[in-house]
Amino acid sequence: MATRTDADITFTGPPTNLKAIVRFTAPDQKVLPVTLKIGGEPAVFRSYIKPFGNDRSEIRLRLPRETAAGIYNGAATVDGKPMPVVVRIDAVFRLRVQPPKTLLSADAGARADFSLTIMNVGNVPFEVPKTAQFDLDDAEGQDRALGRALRATLPAGEKRVDRFFEEVRAAHGGEARLNVRAGSGTVPPGASADVTALLEVPAIAQAGRSYRGAWPLGNTSHVIEVQVKKGGTTPNGGRTPA
Repeated sequence: MATRTDADITFTGPPTNLKAIVRFTAPDQKVLPVTLKIGGEPAVFRSYIKPFGNDRSEIRLRLPRETAAGIYNGAATVDGKPMPVVVRIDAVFRLRVQPPKTLLSADAGARADFSLTIMNVGNVPFEVPKTAQFDLDDAEGQDRALGRALRATLPAGEKRVDRFFEEVRAAHGGEARLNVRAGSGTVPPGASADVTALLEVPAIAQAGRSYRGAWPLGNTSHVIEVQVKKGGTTPNGGRTPA
């Protein structure tokens, strides 16, 4: 026999991990069907009950991950008696990017295109930007700068730490510019976008060096590594226009 003191069951959290702590015990009932109307006809979802201290229970409910943030009302039956249900779903901003990294080979000042897929596995829309800017840094720049600073013969008045930071500054590959040629716009929850982008390699990047940067995309980023050398081609099938 369930003991109840609350007027309803209120779930809160992200869609795939909704929880409710209720002031009743239902030792003979482990599964609690919950009826909700989400974007159309009512549907029944399974929730699971387990003890949570004296005279309390924890109920867990899992909904599709793309279920939009908001408040939903429904009902459940405990011990043969109906109880109102309120579901408060948090906004979840989550993207996945494939591949996670792009390798390019291009001349300094040239352009190289590449492709990737952005998957929206959250429950809010994501807007793929048309342009972006980010720094390119020498992948071995700090180690090289440290070695040069330690070996350098310093003029009077110069500190070794100042030489180190000057070497780090010199290793900076400049600011890369990126233009999305296809796939920009809104990606709804549960959908994906095939994106083609064009990267402009900074003219100050030095031949023979490898530079790395991160294109920010929502909660994640796409790593881009550029090997600067004459007449390069992209390993993933892109091209470097003259």
